[in-house]
Amino acid sequence: MQTKIVVTGIGIITAIGKNPVETFDSLINYRSGIKPLSILDTIHKDSFVAGEIKLTHEQLISLADVNPEEPWTRTALLAVIAARQAFNDAQLSENEALKTGLVSATTVGGMDRSELFYKDFLNKDEP
Repeated sequence: MQTKIVVTGIGIITAIGKNPVETFDSLINYRSGIKPLSILDTIHKDSFVAGEIKLTHEQLISLADVNPEEPWTRTALLAVIAARQAFNDAQLSENEALKTGLVSATTVGGMDRSELFYKDFLNKDEP
């Protein structure tokens, strides 16, 4: 017996667009998101180019519409933004009792915070 899977909503935030429409437009117009780093605070900032989403942590918190007092990683904020887009795209309401799945894809999983904490770790005098 086959089970059908239906995609009802799509959300995405990338180096080439803050939503599915912007991302699609960049793709069909051959715009690249690979550029020098300008947002992420890393010692490797000038060493390479990357597909960086050009929004600060504070801008992502605002776009995600989450509590700024919580300890959000960049990856978590991007996931919330994309999930909200998909939820809205599917025209769901919070009161609907639907069986829902989420496909999430990421490449860094909190590296923005990890590198900052690593700097603190290196500067500690205790083991």
